[in-house]
Amino acid sequence: DTQAPTVPTGVQTEILTAGSAKISWTCSTDDVKGVKYRVTINATTTTTSYCQITITNLVPGSTQQVTVRAVDTSNNTSALSTPVTLTMPYDTTAPTQVPSVTAAAASTTSVTVKWNAASDDVKVDGYLVFADGASTPIAKVGAATRQFTAKSLIPGTTHTYTMVSYDTSGNRSVASTAARATTPLA
Repeated sequence: DTQAPTVPTGVQTEILTAGSAKISWTCSTDDVKGVKYRVTINATTTTTSYCQITITNLVPGSTQQVTVRAVDTSNNTSALSTPVTLTMPYDTTAPTQVPSVTAAAASTTSVTVKWNAASDDVKVDGYLVFADGASTPIAKVGAATRQFTAKSLIPGTTHTYTMVSYDTSGNRSVASTAARATTPLA
């Protein structure tokens, strides 16, 4: 087989979120079965067997150049499709409120705060831990973290904790429901 597949045509983009998009095109034809597609967005190429693909982890507010080419099982390659520009919207959506925040004394001088993951249309980047109604967080932790221990507390005192999630664009959720814990007396 020396015949290349036809050039993919009609490349279209559909924004799904501020960080993801669906790219589709008219399927190529070839004299043998088994055409695959190489979708190139800027300098990154992804291969698929379908006439569409969903791309994630795109940078909100960025612009990409998209091309598609077909490759058959004999590695014959079509010419590139006509380039299409994909402009991602800016992310203005805040993550969800941090769910299931709890606090419990870990010792006479420490409290452990735990929570479940928040979600976001692009990506949660981390969490801010606030104590006792302060406007400045006592800790900033990564997105994979699910607990924080506040230390150097005075025995026999009650503390209230709230959580705020933030995404890669700096959007912040509303504060979580407060969780309260009292350190035992020494």
